[in-house]
Amino acid sequence: MSIFLKIIEKIESSRFSLTLWGASFLSIILVRLLIENWLQDFRFKSGLYIFYQFTHTLLFFLSAYLLFVFTLSRLLKTRFRSAANVMLYGHLIILAPPLLDHIISSGNGFWSFYKFDSLAGLLKRFLTFFGDKPDIGITYGVRIEVALALFFIFIYSFIKTYGQRNFETKYPVIFKGKCNFLENYCLFKNLKLKIGNSCAILLQKIFLYSIFVTLVSYAIFFVLGTFPSWIAIAIDGFTKGFFNVTEINTAQMFLSPAIFFSREIPDIVSALNIKMSFVYALFLTLLLVGGSWIFFKKKFLAIVKNARPPQLLYHSGLLAVGLALGIKFSGSVLTLSFFNILSFLLLTEAVWLAWLASVVANDIQDQEIDAIANADRPLIKKVFTIDEYKTLGWIFFFGSLLFSAIVNFKVALLLLVYQAVAWIYSGWPLRLKRFPIIATFASSIASLLILFSGFILVAPNQNISQLPAAIIWLLAISYTLSLPLKDFKDIAGDKKDGVYTIPVLFGEQWGKIIVGSGVFISYLLSVVLLNEPRLFWWAFLGGSISFWLINQMQKPSANRWLNYRNIFWWILGIISAYGLVLIKIIFL
Repeated sequence: MSIFLKIIEKIESSRFSLTLWGASFLSIILVRLLIENWLQDFRFKSGLYIFYQFTHTLLFFLSAYLLFVFTLSRLLKTRFRSAANVMLYGHLIILAPPLLDHIISSGNGFWSFYKFDSLAGLLKRFLTFFGDKPDIGITYGVRIEVALALFFIFIYSFIKTYGQRNFETKYPVIFKGKCNFLENYCLFKNLKLKIGNSCAILLQKIFLYSIFVTLVSYAIFFVLGTFPSWIAIAIDGFTKGFFNVTEINTAQMFLSPAIFFSREIPDIVSALNIKMSFVYALFLTLLLVGGSWIFFKKKFLAIVKNARPPQLLYHSGLLAVGLALGIKFSGSVLTLSFFNILSFLLLTEAVWLAWLASVVANDIQDQEIDAIANADRPLIKKVFTIDEYKTLGWIFFFGSLLFSAIVNFKVALLLLVYQAVAWIYSGWPLRLKRFPIIATFASSIASLLILFSGFILVAPNQNISQLPAAIIWLLAISYTLSLPLKDFKDIAGDKKDGVYTIPVLFGEQWGKIIVGSGVFISYLLSVVLLNEPRLFWWAFLGGSISFWLINQMQKPSANRWLNYRNIFWWILGIISAYGLVLIKIIFL
């Protein structure tokens, strides 16, 4: 047993970093896809099919990987890194099912995807190891894969539990010592017990606990293998009755043509890949958020606090406004279908990730400024090393592109350009944020790209040709005039770093007057460019209140209810109210 423990410890202590892990995991996924296509003689498949086959495979196995890492690390009381390394080795088993199915079917292959069934049927299948018909859905190869995985999980659980150091606290009457091995636990502690009985009690407890861990793992495998059925039951159960939703209803939901906003993919296999990519992308997000909270709470909270919540709300609003404008001017009809909702949520997340990636890049470039003006930033507080922070930025960057591409390739291209604009704004040698007006004009372009993403999402022709030029000019000018508002909190740091913002050039008092005037002018421009006189008094009121608030704000130390850090919330609230009035007057 000591040999097995040493082998496990060797695997657990393998070199680990997010970069190395990501390269290894992605390599396993690509080899799996290679095997599948090789066994099909590399028959022609469209680029669209290959992309969604990749996203579905990647997100499914990544979700499974995280579920097992979280589960085993908690149940076996082991470190996250140790469980992550073991599960990475274990994921090599996903290469086997296509080969096994190819051999068992004599080269014909089986269609491996999910098992569809009713609620009662799922219960029966759970008790009978996925039930009948292993030539489709959960195929022979998949069942063998799951059986082998469960066997290895049982062995791993037994060995880890056997070698735990905390049995002396669980069974203090029987055992003592802090050694790893069973024979050292089986000592007397003022009790006249036979060593054989003590060891038998311990072995029984270890065996039963390992069986429990294995059953939990089987439940995870089963839910993942039947996930579409559970979703269909949850969605249709309220109208049809939870016990009346059948495999036919699940097939209608997931194998029908994929229609979401302005896109339609009729191929049933691609439709399944697309729809499950939506599901697993959002499910993966929940896993990452929950796991980060449990295992990396300090770093997770640092990311959340540094995300600039007003900016997240601002970006979400831009996307929603773009979608509303698309419905208004392109003539499209919005239906609140399940997959439309999922795709919009996924695109919102992609926009948030794009913003977070730009935040990481900006923080890395602005360390001298932040050391003076933003001491609570993660890099300044040493929550992350610079390498960890860069890796985090790349995760946000590629996550944004992947999630947006699942929804719409054109939107993914726009978010890629958004990242490019963000880098030109923050990064050397250009670092446009040093130059007033030019800096905020670059920021306005980035904002427009988010708005265009929402418009393209619903426009039938997937372009912005039907978006009035007056609206584009209004937003571009308004953003350019208003966005210097964010620069007041960084005055001291910007001065030292040679970043010439409006408040740096003109001082705090005149800077407030200039920026407040820009916001006021932006309100009035909406009346002129939209050619809507009925908006005048509303625009005058919103602009006047905004101007007054901007000129009343103080440093956080001097004023807590209206200061340089929370002014964005106030202005965002007024703009939102004005936007509702604008919608009522113009669009309703």
